[in-house]
Amino acid sequence: MADKDDIVTAIDPKTLSKRWNVSTKTLSAWRTAGRGPKFFYANEDDKSSVRYPLKEIEAQEARLHDHSL
Repeated sequence: MADKDDIVTAIDPKTLSKRWNVSTKTLSAWRTAGRGPKFFYANEDDKSSVRYPLKEIEAQEARLHDHSL
């Protein structure tokens, strides 16, 4: 069983950009336009602390996969 510290519940833009092979600037543009995956700020006082819930990322990937079949 994984230690609770090993469980990833959200990822940062750099990690998502590598996962999806898009730039962090693209992710930023999507956030500004209200597009792309849902996100939150890990620290409300630090707007550079963007995180994407892993559940949202996996759900969007599943939707994209279903449409490609």
